Amino acid sequence: LELLDEEPRAARERLEELGPLSDDPAEEARRLLALAACHQALDDIDAALDAARKAQDVAPRGTLGLVQEALLLERWRERPAEAAEVWREVVE
Repeated sequence: LELLDEEPRAARERLEELGPLSDDPAEEARRLLALAACHQALDDIDAALDAARKAQDVAPRGTLGLVQEALLLERWRERPAEAAEVWREVVE
């Protein structure tokens, strides 16, 4: 909610303080993806990419981490070739 209220720093701090929420990989992946969104809102794209990649590592059966990574590479890093590789993984 803090992120929606344009308080990405507060949201990031809260998510970092929480740490892993449970043993459920999907829940931890969601926390990491929310953290990636906070970093993105703060224009820290390297940290956003790192969090998206960690989310994918934690829950490799999902695709949201890959989607977020591809979007960051494509739109914020302007690296279409790398983004295309990640999009291919999403489709597979």
